[in-house]
Amino acid sequence: MKTEDIKEIKVLICEDEPEHLTDIKLYLAEFAKSNEIKIVCFDVNFTNYHSELHKEYDLLILDFFDKSKEKGETVLSHNESNKRIKTLIYSAKIVDYDSLSKKYSCLVGHKPKLQTGDNLKEFLLSFLFREDLIRKNYNLHNNDDIFLLADIRSIGEKYLNELIHKISIKEQASDTYIIKRMTSGLSGAFVLKLLLGNTVEVLKISKEVTKLKLEHSNANRKYQLFPSRLIIPIKDEEFESNDKKVYAILIKEVNDAITLFDFIKSNKNTSLIENVLNDLFIGTYSLQEHYLKNKDSKCNWDLIFIKIDKYKFILIERAFEELKSLMSSSINFNITEIKNLVVDKHYLLMDIAKTTDKLIKESVLCHGDFHSKNILVQGSHPVIIDTGSIDYLHWSSDLCRLIVDLFISGFDINTKEFYDINQIEPSIEIVKLIINQTNIPLDNKNDNFIFAINWLMKNCSSIYAGYYTVFEYQLGLMKEFLQISYRVATVPPNKRAIALIAAYLCMKQANESIKNLP
Repeated sequence: MKTEDIKEIKVLICEDEPEHLTDIKLYLAEFAKSNEIKIVCFDVNFTNYHSELHKEYDLLILDFFDKSKEKGETVLSHNESNKRIKTLIYSAKIVDYDSLSKKYSCLVGHKPKLQTGDNLKEFLLSFLFREDLIRKNYNLHNNDDIFLLADIRSIGEKYLNELIHKISIKEQASDTYIIKRMTSGLSGAFVLKLLLGNTVEVLKISKEVTKLKLEHSNANRKYQLFPSRLIIPIKDEEFESNDKKVYAILIKEVNDAITLFDFIKSNKNTSLIENVLNDLFIGTYSLQEHYLKNKDSKCNWDLIFIKIDKYKFILIERAFEELKSLMSSSINFNITEIKNLVVDKHYLLMDIAKTTDKLIKESVLCHGDFHSKNILVQGSHPVIIDTGSIDYLHWSSDLCRLIVDLFISGFDINTKEFYDINQIEPSIEIVKLIINQTNIPLDNKNDNFIFAINWLMKNCSSIYAGYYTVFEYQLGLMKEFLQISYRVATVPPNKRAIALIAAYLCMKQANESIKNLP
């Protein structure tokens, strides 16, 4: 950290026990050194504090007792009528903080005295960020990026600054980080790119602390079970706000890589796209081999919908109410039938399929959020990133996620047709081809995405040899389309309407497909 960026923080300590005063000063010195800040301490006792309360201080650390006689409230009373220095009660004895805080607006917290002083240090860091007493540790790559600004508001600017401050200390960064926004997936975490000179790292940050901690655990365990040539070393660094409400993982970025989405969109040579898909899915040390090797407990088709419970289905019902005016009456869309299948797990011939022995298979270790921006291409080599949803799931999870993503996000990208409700009917005709694994004709607009989807449909049964059935493939598509339907912030209404109709058609066709099972 540059010397000119270090702010001097003035702390007044009111403490009558010399040994306790020495301890507090030691804790503050340790804290200042570890956080690269400057703290100047002034000390008073219960007899000579009056004049100091007229001066400017950033914080008053107040022992509430004088040899068992309660004197702290007298100090608080004088402080309240003077500068109202923000005050932390730091006492070895119990105080009625709730009552005191109602009387004295200067109070900002209370902590019991501990031998290590850890709770005092924890309070200080949180307090300094809250009061903007530590400099901002980052700048935005684009100050007009409204999506990045919205992400930062959701995280909380002070939380972000606190976490990046911790990162800068651990990384021994001497300059300010530059932040760029990255596309987030279904996990709910915000993904930011941190740039510092020539160093680029990725920060996943979330207020869903337990969920992101599970992701970090997955990164250390389940992610390592994927083919080694398809994964990257995860930098084992985690950071948490002092109040434990925000958690972040720092991840090494793959150098000189682009997302599979951009690789497909921009590549003029479809043979290169085919080579990457082959490298990812087919052959030695591929996902094909991985899925056969990494199995878990027995399951049937209802595992497909494991992440859509009755509460998540409310989002789907709301999406239907919002979008039904865009949906053709010829479809005869029935939201109750979908709920019966997805939530209650029964629907016509599929009830029989649940108990048919030959349709009961093992769950497999899936990525769980396998969209085209969670796959990077480095040169011509694919790399899988984002470990947040890795789990033993239904075999259809990854491939169906990728197909639906390429169709919904890729078709008509960067054109006005991407948002055009008049594209709903033509898109449904393409959906019918995808459902039945029939080649989509090239259209001179979306040819690269069409090529990739056609390749995935053609190779689906060989990638999942021993697992594949067409009706489960169709139900896998259904689940992915349903999840798209309520992504209000990132998917336009016409595309979400397409997704809802597609989900219903998938369900209908899956029921028909069961009739043709051997």
